Formats: sequence, C-alpha cells, structure tokens
Amino acid sequence: MENKDEVRDKDFYSYLLSNGVRTGKKSYLLKPPIRCDPLWYIVGFIDGDGWIEQVKKKANGKTYYYLRIGIKTKCRELRDWMRQVLHSLGIITSKADKKDGYEIHIDRNA
Repeated sequence: MENKDEVRDKDFYSYLLSNGVRTGKKSYLLKPPIRCDPLWYIVGFIDGDGWIEQVKKKANGKTYYYLRIGIKTKCRELRDWMRQVLHSLGIITSKADKKDGYEIHIDRNA
C-alpha cells in the first residue's frame, strides 16, 4: 500500500508551492526558502536531516575529542546557501562533498 499526502485546500497548496515546497522526487531540487527566517529553516533542517557526532582528532601526540553538528543535503545550492547564512551569523562551518550528498560541519575547529 502506498502512502500519499493529499492537500485538498487549494489556498494552502498554493502557499506551500510559493514557499518552495515541491511534490515528487525533490532531493536534488531543493531551493532556499523564500518567506521564512533562514535560521529557523536551518534549525528545522538539522532536526530532520542533521546529526551530532563525536570526532576524534590526534595532534602533537595527543588525542582530542569534540562534538560536531552535521547536515547533509543532495542539493549543493542549498548547502552553500545554508553555509552563507551561518557565516553571516558568525558561525564557522566547513563543507564536504560526498558521493551521496553535500555536507556542512559546524564545530569550534572548523
């Protein structure tokens, strides 16, 4: 049995479309939001597609551990936009291009 979300309210459907919500396969087509606070969009993105990990780093014969927030998307444009927003807020990020998507890493060591 296939699950499908249906929207019968045409005004609500139009509102969703005008804010960048798309139907069908959209992983590669996501665009930055138009009408919402960019930071809250990113917070929601982290909540849905982000993670927190412990990173192990060796330097000068010592081992260090630190926490890092990661975000992954299949859309490079969206990843780069999120990095720009975070940078404008003074949040330092690094990026990684992976076979299965584009990542942002947020940590003190970025």
